[in-house]
Amino acid sequence: QLQEASLFSLLLCSGTQSFMASQRRPDERPKLSKRASNVYREEEGLTELEWHERQKEYWYWVSGYAAMGLLAAMIENELVWYKVGAEPRGRLCIELIKCCCVGTTAAALCYLYLYFDAMIKVRRAKGALF
Repeated sequence: QLQEASLFSLLLCSGTQSFMASQRRPDERPKLSKRASNVYREEEGLTELEWHERQKEYWYWVSGYAAMGLLAAMIENELVWYKVGAEPRGRLCIELIKCCCVGTTAAALCYLYLYFDAMIKVRRAKGALF
């Protein structure tokens, strides 16, 4: 299980208590109340493995949107520098590229929030208390 965890999520794991609790075998985990142990299975209807798969999916979306936003920002920067001192023709194209850059950045931030939310739900499904 440790090999499947990404290095990024291990670095962001806060505290050794939650990390150690997530690495325990199922029979070693602390016993939780019925309400606390079934929170995510009752509310969301997803298991630990399904949350882990969603976490991976969200990371792919974050990476894709961030790469597209970076590419749009580089294209916009090159177009602006190319047109320095020239007539302001093609301004609509540059504005559309700026909107694309802002949109992909906003989408990447939304998926980053969902990624960390799924990471917390994976940890809680494993038995970590935080």
